[in-house]
Amino acid sequence: MYTPKVLDVKTFGDPVLRNVSTDVTEVTEEIRNLALDMVVTMKDESGIGLAAPQVGENIRMIAIGVHIYDDMPLPPHATPGEQMLANLQPLVMINPKITRFSDEMSVLDEGCLSIPGLDAEVLRPAEIELEGTIILERGDQFVNKPVRFVCGNLLSTCFQHEIDHLDGILYVDRASDEDKKRLERSLKKMAKNTKKKLK
Repeated sequence: MYTPKVLDVKTFGDPVLRNVSTDVTEVTEEIRNLALDMVVTMKDESGIGLAAPQVGENIRMIAIGVHIYDDMPLPPHATPGEQMLANLQPLVMINPKITRFSDEMSVLDEGCLSIPGLDAEVLRPAEIELEGTIILERGDQFVNKPVRFVCGNLLSTCFQHEIDHLDGILYVDRASDEDKKRLERSLKKMAKNTKKKLK
């Protein structure tokens, strides 16, 4: 029986974070083990989401755990999609695809496990329609569950943030010019330290 392990989270400046990831075409034992590792790593880092590129794998796979913490309950105005997914988290989804964005926008303060210690406000569509295949639910149950749902609130932001990772986009790319300027020195320092580790 496989014992999940905490993986090294890649930091800003690592080229793997800027690559466009490829679809998962087959759910192998290796993919299942990676799914378990991603959930364990996300929890270890107290994160609410993690994308495969963040652990060095350029494949379209994300872990989501927005509602696994006591201080992040399901909002009272949650969509049916959010309600459905709340009981399945932490979950791992392959090949997630956003099929519709709402016209309404929302601003949330975002951080990232790959950019530790920094944050910025990001403007994103408030609600999305999304499809993909859940391969792991409740942290340890393997499934093959194609889903299509609408979600808003923090879950919508989390999905958009993680799917951005699959396309080599980081939340700082979407920050305001003011925040980009504020973070510039810290990001340069982080990239420099990351490149030292990669040598």
